[in-house]
Amino acid sequence: MSLLAIGSEDDVRFIGIWGMGGIGKTPLARVVYDKVFNEFQGGCFIANVMSESEKCGLVPLQQKLIHEILMGKSVYIRDDCDGVHMIKNRLCHKKILLVLDDVDQFDQLEKLAGDSKWFGSGSRVIITTKDRHLLGRHEVHEIYEAQGLKYIEALRLFSLKAFKERDPPKGYLDFSTSFVDYAKGLPLAISVLGSLLYNRSKKE
Repeated sequence: MSLLAIGSEDDVRFIGIWGMGGIGKTPLARVVYDKVFNEFQGGCFIANVMSESEKCGLVPLQQKLIHEILMGKSVYIRDDCDGVHMIKNRLCHKKILLVLDDVDQFDQLEKLAGDSKWFGSGSRVIITTKDRHLLGRHEVHEIYEAQGLKYIEALRLFSLKAFKERDPPKGYLDFSTSFVDYAKGLPLAISVLGSLLYNRSKKE
């Protein structure tokens, strides 16, 4: 939140969230997006940029970006170069909040949020990626390194998934601790393990 500097600056800021897969970059970006969305004239959360662009190219993502920020106005884009032109011309005076989630190619950044001049004063662009080099190349203003969960946080998440309780039941603490230690603070691993173990016996 402090890196976004909401309300304290009029410039356009690009913020990167960087970390390994499963560390929680996307949930973090979603929580921040939902928390500050009302501070902007429009917003768009583009999830799974890597997989979506591999399946359909960048034009559908450009259409989604314009459609959601202009609140339902449909647009026809011939190709991704036309999309770049349209984004720059239609959004350059709007204060927007944009999340580009799971970016893995520089071309994706160039075609969806190529320059701070594309968006109006006070806009914020959040980029999540496993590749720190991409963020440096795009010259983002700040990079937040996503960290694994602390032990207590990890144990609570595991317990919520495995037992539907905030703390492990009596007799299950040692079991739970061993799984939490194995996952090494990785939220996705903890969630998957906990969910797989829900309603299982100690022997299982």
